[in-house]
Amino acid sequence: MTRARTLAAGGHLRDALSVLDLIRPTDAQKEDADRLRADIQRQLLALTATPMPASEPRENSGRVP
Repeated sequence: MTRARTLAAGGHLRDALSVLDLIRPTDAQKEDADRLRADIQRQLLALTATPMPASEPRENSGRVP
């Protein structure tokens, strides 16, 4: 958990997720690992959820799509 938190804090989100994959379902820290995984996934989604710039209308080239 410490290694995963350190990686996440340093911006190495994918590496942190890889470390969290090593935590077994029977591990006492599984609940904390799941919370950290959810936080990291939210951060990754926030990075990809940026709005796309509006495109300019294309001229009609005379071709039918």
